[in-house]
Amino acid sequence: MKKNILIIFSFCLFNLSSKDNIVPNQTTINPNVQMLGGGCMDPTSEAELDIGNVRANILGGGDMWWNLTDARYEVPKDEGVHSLFAGSLWIGGMDNQGNLKIAAMTYRQTGSDFFPGPLNADTNSPDYGTITDVDCNEYNQHWTISKNDVEAHVTYMECVTNPDCDANTMFPDYETPEVITNWPASHFDFDGTNEYLAPFQDVNGDGLYDPTAGDYPGYDLNATGNCTENDYLFGDQSIWWVFNDAGNYHGETGGTAIGLEIQAQAFAYKTNDELSDMTFYSYKIINRSNETLNETYFGQWVDPDIGNYEDDYVGCDVNLGLGYCYNGDDDDDGLQGSAGYGTNPPAIGVDFFRGPLADENDGVDNDRDGEVDELGEQIIMSKFVYYNNAAWDTDIYDWNNDPVYDYDYYNYLRGVWTNGQPMTYGGNGGDINNPECDFMFPGNTDSNFEENWDETTAGNMPSDRRFLQSAGPFTLDPGAVNYITVGVVWARGEDGPLSSVEAMKEADIMAQDLFDNCFDINYFVYGCTCDFATNYNPDANTDNGSCIFEDGLNVIDCQIAGCPCDSATNYDPNAEIDDGSCIFPDDVYVDCDGNCLFGDTDGDSWCDGIDNCPDNSNFSQSDSDGDGVGNSCDNCLWEPNPDQLDSDGDGEGDACDSTPLSITEDNIEINIYPNPATDFINIESNMLIENISLFDYNGKVVFEKNKNNKDAVINTDNLNSGHYILILQVNGIELKRSVSIQ
Repeated sequence: MKKNILIIFSFCLFNLSSKDNIVPNQTTINPNVQMLGGGCMDPTSEAELDIGNVRANILGGGDMWWNLTDARYEVPKDEGVHSLFAGSLWIGGMDNQGNLKIAAMTYRQTGSDFFPGPLNADTNSPDYGTITDVDCNEYNQHWTISKNDVEAHVTYMECVTNPDCDANTMFPDYETPEVITNWPASHFDFDGTNEYLAPFQDVNGDGLYDPTAGDYPGYDLNATGNCTENDYLFGDQSIWWVFNDAGNYHGETGGTAIGLEIQAQAFAYKTNDELSDMTFYSYKIINRSNETLNETYFGQWVDPDIGNYEDDYVGCDVNLGLGYCYNGDDDDDGLQGSAGYGTNPPAIGVDFFRGPLADENDGVDNDRDGEVDELGEQIIMSKFVYYNNAAWDTDIYDWNNDPVYDYDYYNYLRGVWTNGQPMTYGGNGGDINNPECDFMFPGNTDSNFEENWDETTAGNMPSDRRFLQSAGPFTLDPGAVNYITVGVVWARGEDGPLSSVEAMKEADIMAQDLFDNCFDINYFVYGCTCDFATNYNPDANTDNGSCIFEDGLNVIDCQIAGCPCDSATNYDPNAEIDDGSCIFPDDVYVDCDGNCLFGDTDGDSWCDGIDNCPDNSNFSQSDSDGDGVGNSCDNCLWEPNPDQLDSDGDGEGDACDSTPLSITEDNIEINIYPNPATDFINIESNMLIENISLFDYNGKVVFEKNKNNKDAVINTDNLNSGHYILILQVNGIELKRSVSIQ
C-alpha cells in the first residue's frame, strides 16, 4: 500500500513541476529505513558560487546547479537565463562477491544517496567508515571563502607577528572572518584522528589548524606548491563541503552503500576574459570501507538546458575529454517560465580534467597519450552516454530514458543501455548490427571510426537531454584516495549553435591549460602571439587580439588569409586560410574544399551545375539513356532526349509519347503523331485547319499548305532528319509545336 501511495503522491506533484517530470522528494527519508547507516537526513545546505560571470547553486548532497525546483546555473550572471539544470557525481562497482554497490544523484525524487559529513577515519575503531546523525547535522553546511579574505588575513597576521608593525594602527577595523576562524581543517574533533579535511596552510608546522598562529585556509598564495601531490584551494572564490554515501539508505538508486567520504570544492575566477564564464569542481574521494570495489566507474552526470530545455542536442569531443550541449536550432525560445537565449544561442561543456588512477599493468592507454601503463596513469573520459527525459522523449524507445533501478545507473556508467545492450556506433546508438563504441555523438573525434556521427547525422529531433561522462573501469581498494577534477566551460559564437560549440572548445583548451598549471591564472601572459606581427610578444602564451600586421596583410588566427583555391580567378598561392574572397569562373561549381558554390538544391550531395537532376535527389546520378538528364528527372528514360521536349505537357517526353502533340487550347483539340516521324506526320483537329507551315531550325519553310479540313498528312520522305517547327492556323489562332523527323 505504501508503494501505491508514493506513486500517487509523485503523480500529483508531477503536475506542479516547473520542468519535465522532475519533482524532488518533499518529505524526509522513509522512517522505516531512516536508521540504516547513521540515520542521517537528506542534506539541506546550499551555497552560491557567484564571483565571476556565472551564478551557480551548490547543494550538499553531491548535486548542484538547481535549487530542488528550478535551474540555478545562470550565465551571464543577472540576465535570468540558465544553461544547466542539475548535475552530480555517480560512482559504482562490484564487490568481491559480485554484488553491485552504487551511489548517484539526479532529482531526489525518492531521496538521496549522499549525506553530509565525513566518515570515521579511525581504522582501529568499530565505528570506522560510519557517521552519526548528529555529525551529519553538524556538517550540513558549506564553507564559502574568497582568496581576497585569505590574503587579507595573511597580511594582517604578518603584521601581528612583526615587532615593527602596529596592527592596531595598520588594521584598526580588521576582524578575522568567521569562515577562517571555523575552517573545518581536521577530523580530530570528529573521530580523534589527525586526518585532514579542508586544506589549510600550517604556518608553524605543528599539524594543527590555528588561525591565531598564522594558519589559513589552503590557498597556494605564492604558487610554489605541487597541486598533484598536495591539497589546495583554488579560484578567487571557493566553496568547500564534505559528504558521504554511508549516512543512510540510498533513496535515489536503492543501491547498496560503498562507504565513500568525498571532500569537495567548487571554485571560480573573476576576470575579464573567458575564465569568468567557467566554474570548476574538485573531489577528493576516499574509500573508507574494508572492501575492494571492482569494475569501478566514476561519472559526472549532467542535465543541461540551454535556456529552453526542449530543443537541445548533445555531443562529445574524445580528444578533449569534453561532453557538451548546444541548441538544436538557431533561435532558443523561452518555455514555461524558462527564459531563452534567443538567436546565436551558446554552448556549454563539461570536461574531465583529472580522473581516477588506473590499475597497474591493465594494458590500456587510459589517458590517450600514446603511452600504456605509465606510472600514475589516470583514466580520463572513457564513456560518454546520453539519455532522454521520458516526459519529452522524441523516439519510440524506452531503453535510453531515465534510470529506475540501481543497475540502470551502473549500466549507464559502463556505456550500456538499460536493456543490457552496449552502445553501438551510429544512428541512435542502439542498433545491435553496428559495432560497439564508447562515445555517443563524437563527431569525427573518435579515432576508432571514420564516419562522422552526431545528433544531426542520426536524424534526431532536439529534446530534453541528459548526459554522463564516466571514467573506468578500475579497482577501488580499501583506503584508496582518488581525485576528480571537472570544469564547466561556456561560450557563445556569432554564427549559430555550431559556432558556439567551436568557441566553447577553444575555451576548454584554455581551461585545460589552467588545470595543467595548477590553476595559477598568472600562468597566462596576454599579448600578441603571432610571430610575424609587428608587435609580436615572445613571452605571451595567450593571444589577446592585439596583433598588428603590415599594411594590406590579411591575417586570421596567425595565418595569411586570402583565396587558397587554385581553381579561383583570384587564387593567392601565399594564402594559408580561406577568408571567403574566392571568385570562380562560371563553369566551376565546386570550391577546393568540396563545397557547392551554387548550392545543392535537392540535397543529394551533387552540386548544382554538376548534378544531372538538380531538382530531385539522384544520389547515384543514374542516367539510363545517357542523354545527360538523370533518371530522377528524365521524362523519357529509355530514349535519349536531352532537350526533354514534352509538347503536350503530359509529363511524358515527346521521344516516348505516342501522342506527343495533343493540344487542347481554346476548345481546339489537335493530335499530331507520330513523333518522331519517319514517313509522314498525321494531324487531326476538331476544327478546320486553315493553314499548315513546317520550318527547319534555320527558319527555312520546308512545307506549306492552305487547308480547310479537320485533318492533314505531311509526307516526310524528302525531309532531312532533325527538329522542325510546325505552325498551324486553326479557327484564327496560331499554334506552334516542335516535331522531330528520323
